[in-house]
Amino acid sequence: MPERSIKVHPNDRPWVNSNLKSLINRRQKAFTSGNVTLFKMLRNKVNRERKRCRKSYYQSKVHNLRNTNPRDWWREVKQLCGTSKHNNKSVKDRLHQDLWQETDINLSNKINNVFINVIQNYVPLSEDTAVIVHNDETPIIVTESTIARKLQEISTSRSSGPDGISNWVLKTYSDILASPVANIINSSFQSCKVPQIWKLADVVPLPKTSTVKDLERELRPISLTSTLSKTAERLVIEREVKPTLLKVVDPQQFGFIPNSSTVLALISMLHCWLSATDGSGSSVRTIFLDYKKAFVAKLFSLGIKPCVVNWIIDFLRNRWQRVKLSDNCFSDWLQVPAGVPQGTRLGPWLFLAMINDLVLQNHLSEMWKFADDTTVSEIVEKNEQSTLQMDIDDITTWSMNNSFQLNPFKCKEMVISFSRLPPVFEPIRIGDRNLERVTSIKSLGVILRNDLKWIDHKRAMKIIFYELSYDEALNIAGISTLENRREYLSNNLFNDIVLNDDHKLAKLLPSKAGNRELRKERSFEVSPASTNRFGNSFINFYAKKHYKSDVP
Repeated sequence: MPERSIKVHPNDRPWVNSNLKSLINRRQKAFTSGNVTLFKMLRNKVNRERKRCRKSYYQSKVHNLRNTNPRDWWREVKQLCGTSKHNNKSVKDRLHQDLWQETDINLSNKINNVFINVIQNYVPLSEDTAVIVHNDETPIIVTESTIARKLQEISTSRSSGPDGISNWVLKTYSDILASPVANIINSSFQSCKVPQIWKLADVVPLPKTSTVKDLERELRPISLTSTLSKTAERLVIEREVKPTLLKVVDPQQFGFIPNSSTVLALISMLHCWLSATDGSGSSVRTIFLDYKKAFVAKLFSLGIKPCVVNWIIDFLRNRWQRVKLSDNCFSDWLQVPAGVPQGTRLGPWLFLAMINDLVLQNHLSEMWKFADDTTVSEIVEKNEQSTLQMDIDDITTWSMNNSFQLNPFKCKEMVISFSRLPPVFEPIRIGDRNLERVTSIKSLGVILRNDLKWIDHKRAMKIIFYELSYDEALNIAGISTLENRREYLSNNLFNDIVLNDDHKLAKLLPSKAGNRELRKERSFEVSPASTNRFGNSFINFYAKKHYKSDVP
């Protein structure tokens, strides 16, 4: 059989074929030879062929994934849009050149030490830390059918932990493994002991920035633990932790709670800021808090079964971790003195339990919580003094009493004021450090500015599809315009708020017009706003739209 050699480059896009490469080579030769007419003709031909290849690739390999496998669809769409190249870089490729002097093993050990040093000052849970379990208390009991269902739900695309049991094995042989796994988990729940292999974690350092210069501040540790451990955690959450916490959770907590989201938290924050500054001359001082680590100390008082509390205590005790730089590069094992591994299922719920009783005494201040993202705002009326430092002092004291660590380097202040002569405020301090005052900040996935405009956020969104025109991006992604999608989603959200009296944002709705009982739903009485900023805010805009749609 005849053979033909073809050069394949690792950076080639998947839709690049031999015909397109041949055209590109011919175009480059025409450019080198100085044949302008031929170059322009081939340049246009290359552009047409490139678009045709990309469209053909999407139709044949990507389009059908949208309904069958959304994860793979998004991965392919990001590759088509040119955004996946940055994310595919290894951790070492993202390091600053000053850190390249380390060998892989030394670098992994250095990163592991950095992660451990953050929590080195905390006292580990002792072996005798426990609560009293009454004899008549029944531990969590799971059946084989429950375990078989949980194993079937395992995603084979996710990485397994240090125990070496692949996810595809657990999923494929779930009917065979259900019985022994159920016995192991039931024994663990009954004895309030977690197998030591479940306490090991491979920690993957996830860069927070495009170029990592500071290992302590710019790397986030993500723990890969045993899938069986995650299955047990999930059962503890579903049976005990989640039902108990939902009964007592702070109404200002928007994270991991049913019918809550970052969207609701942002709407609530912006409504507060816009209404406070609506022609009143008031200013808003906002602090974005950042916690280094969270530690468990409050499970006893939340009503969770003592045997479950003891299981969670043992889950957090005597844990070990190693840093994984690649499939064949690991650091040495180090013991984790305290804290909840980031990447476990229990972690977010334990943080909710910890931060639940953090409240403000000042009625002029508001607080929004989304898991470990906490935002505090104070409304400072015209010619009045700010008392925000007292709130931050109270939060600092509460944090110390509850074994939390505020990170003053990452806590930021933003002042919102539309007065011609904005007030001058003293810097907010945490400990002996003044917080940095910023004009914009990324919070809950969006970029907020102190003039409440969306210029920076829209600019950041444009960068995502920098290789494509807006129409091309819509065509490739197979979605409607942003305006249509926003209108559709906003209408659905507002209707959900109106129809649900228990909705977290129901208290923001204006009062209904009239007091008489009518067969038709009454419209809202929307007070005139002094500024377009507040008049066009989400609640006011759709309340007025609701009124117009009700007018015969």
